[in-house]
Amino acid sequence: MPDYAPTCPLWKHALLSEWRRELPGVELAAPGTTAEQIKAVRDADAYLGWIPREVFLAAGPKLRWIHSTAAGIEPLTAIPELV
Repeated sequence: MPDYAPTCPLWKHALLSEWRRELPGVELAAPGTTAEQIKAVRDADAYLGWIPREVFLAAGPKLRWIHSTAAGIEPLTAIPELV
């Protein structure tokens, strides 16, 4: 399980509070802007949601899991460094 996982802005709701209760050993962040996402992803183990290319490129070496919540992964295939 990751120690630190920023999520995309749309997860700023009741689910985030529930996840924090259920995953006490995981630091969850919900950055609201692209700049905040870039800062948060530098130390992230995982990322939940749609990750913009500029955020992916800013990720540090610890990022090993990107969890897409979409039905398809087409947005992720637009990141050549990822596929």
